[in-house]
Amino acid sequence: MRHKVYDSIVERLGDYGWHEERELNELTPYPKLWLESLRRDRNFEVDGSRSRLRLLRGGETRVA
Repeated sequence: MRHKVYDSIVERLGDYGWHEERELNELTPYPKLWLESLRRDRNFEVDGSRSRLRLLRGGETRVA
């Protein structure tokens, strides 16, 4: 099940643009847990101050 949700998040954010955190509500019944997991995932950047997240391209680096 985890891979199915993860894959749906990757697909949703696949344009590499910023998305609202609330979009996770449409993909999982546990958006807060997923958001915390994505914060630790090197493939994602989460901007908590603006309530948004994005999938990073392969060569991008995160800004803390």
